[in-house]
Amino acid sequence: WGQNQFQSPSRFIEEVPSQYMKHRLPKKPKIYQKYGESKESYNRDPFPDYESESQSAGFEKGTRVMHPHFGSGVIYKVEGQGSKEKVSVLFDDKTLKKFLAQYANLEFI
Repeated sequence: WGQNQFQSPSRFIEEVPSQYMKHRLPKKPKIYQKYGESKESYNRDPFPDYESESQSAGFEKGTRVMHPHFGSGVIYKVEGQGSKEKVSVLFDDKTLKKFLAQYANLEFI
């Protein structure tokens, strides 16, 4: 996509004997200083488990809703659950829009 991305070297590269290496190993990224190298070295408690969310906003096919920009419509399709729940709305002007339910700003009417 026309952008440079620098990745940290493989953790297995350190296992290669130095006699076979032509280049020196780059320095480890500064982020390791803060969080460590392994997944176990930082506390995962602050990171919510979005995959296990099963909350639903109560959207059901056929329910009339109002959107602040697109106006009123009817829920055409509901997919997924929790933070990945998607709602397709067929608006009165025959426009079909798909939203992530948690960001849709839909009101039941």
